[in-house]
Order: sequence, then structure tokens, then C-alpha cells
Amino acid sequence: MNIIKISKQKIFDQKNKLFAYELVFRDEDNNETGLSCSVKGTAQLIINSITSKELDKLLAPNTVAFINIDEDVLLRGILDLLDKDRFILNIVDTIKLDEKIIAKIIQYRKRGFRLSIESFDSSAEMIIRFRRLFNYIDIIKMDTVLSEPSNMKLMMERFRDTNVKLLAQNIETAQDHREYIDMGFDYYQGYYLDRPEIIEIVGTKEPTQFRAPLKTTFTVV
Repeated sequence: MNIIKISKQKIFDQKNKLFAYELVFRDEDNNETGLSCSVKGTAQLIINSITSKELDKLLAPNTVAFINIDEDVLLRGILDLLDKDRFILNIVDTIKLDEKIIAKIIQYRKRGFRLSIESFDSSAEMIIRFRRLFNYIDIIKMDTVLSEPSNMKLMMERFRDTNVKLLAQNIETAQDHREYIDMGFDYYQGYYLDRPEIIEIVGTKEPTQFRAPLKTTFTVV
């Protein structure tokens, strides 16, 4: 029997309605691990788990999930099995952006996947790294802890009249939440709004099933 742990955290819109979840895979010691890594099994088992007919048990109906991707995931073709209407490909901030990887990202966007950038710190260095992708990005997840306030405001001005939506990450207090609402962010994520829940998925020789009842366990991710 293979058990996969997934950390699930809610993301909300401006009306405080559930917009999406962020899914982060964990290893047996509850440490974050990449989608391409083995978590008591293979990447194929993980993908089978989150693309099964039981998907609505992991995600609420009519919601989507952010799933982190790096260069390894892009090159392996693991994402080809994902439902483009249910998953947003969340590009990790540490991804190695060479020409091949940039072409792969654009390819998935043209195939209909939505794209986001994880933990964007609003620095000039990060803007330079990702600027070739801005025309293909749907959501930028801005790290409100790492971003200098002045740089964050400049980023918001830059994308104000574009199709790019901005998400405020790491909202820890009610004051943070009010501040970022006033700034005009589109989406919000953080411990003040929702603490991550750990879901265990059991993989067997039969179609993957979710363990019931789902254990509600909160953890720091």
C-alpha cells in the first residue's frame, strides 16, 4: 500500500469566497517534496491520485488547485495527464529558466493551462528572470513578507490594467488582510485565512481511493 500526503490550503477572492486550493506534496516525514519525486511510490501514482474520479473529494466542486512545478516536472511530461480546467501550474520561484524550459511553459499555456508564479518577491532580479513569461502568466503569487512595500506597489501598478491577477501570500493577521484588500489584490492566502490540512491518499492496485474519513490535521508548511 502506498500513502501519499498532500497539504491543502484554501485561497480566497476579494469577496472572501473560496477560489482555489494550493496542493503541496509531503514525504513520510511531512517535509515538502516535489511533484516529480517519489513519495512512497512514483510520480505516476501521485498523478493518478489527483486525476481520479475521486477528485472532488480532494477539491471542492467548481474550484481549482495550484500545483507546484519545476523544470524536472516540465521535462518529464507528468503534467500531460492533468485536467487543465482543474489545475493551475504554479511555477516555483527557483525554476531554472533556460530556453527549453521557457518554451515548455509557453507550450502548456497555449494548450489551455493557466499559469502562476510562486513566491514572487517583487525584486528587480525576479522581474528580470520572469519578464519573458509575463505575457503568458495568469496569476502572480506575491510574497508579502519578502517583498519590499515600495516594490510591491510598483508591481501592482505594472499589472493593474492587464489580465494578470495578483495574489497576496502569507497573510498572518486581520490587519494584513485589510491592508492587502485596500491595495487591490485579487486573491488572498495565509494562516489567518486558512491553516493547511493534511490529506492522506491511499494508492492500491485498484483505482486510487481516498482514505475515509479524511483526517483533519493542521501543520506548518
